[in-house]
Amino acid sequence: MAFDPVKYDKWGLGYSGTGYKGQGKTQVKTAAVYDNPYAWDMRAAYVIGTRHKEDYQLFVPCELAPDLTALTGQVMRQREDKGSSLRFEAAEAYDMRHRLGGELFSQKLRATLEKGREVLTAAAQAERERLRQAEELRKAQELKHTLRPGRGPSMGR
Repeated sequence: MAFDPVKYDKWGLGYSGTGYKGQGKTQVKTAAVYDNPYAWDMRAAYVIGTRHKEDYQLFVPCELAPDLTALTGQVMRQREDKGSSLRFEAAEAYDMRHRLGGELFSQKLRATLEKGREVLTAAAQAERERLRQAEELRKAQELKHTLRPGRGPSMGR
């Protein structure tokens, strides 16, 4: 490849490497290409997605993951082999197993979010009740202070 750097000045030097080669290194900006759903899992996504200080971009071909749900299902799957780099699986078996796993993950995620919503709602109700009771106590103490003999407004003393 050749180009005239005077005419085309929108370029810069960079480098590339594997996700695990970059482990332990931090860059200002990083980018990754989701190129193999069999190779990307939670651990790989964590390592690759945490090498940046400011900006991270993930490029995902629609042929591999047509939407975020598909991508999440592929990346969030569990590894059976504890990290061997020699993982091979028939595409049909992979698709069936991970489609079902993605649905199960989605159901678990929805259930977890619903439970979190219930907990937050209960906490908000308890806090509103605590504030109501504190306000009632403040008003009662204010009224008690106002009604004490000899504590009322002075009338020409």
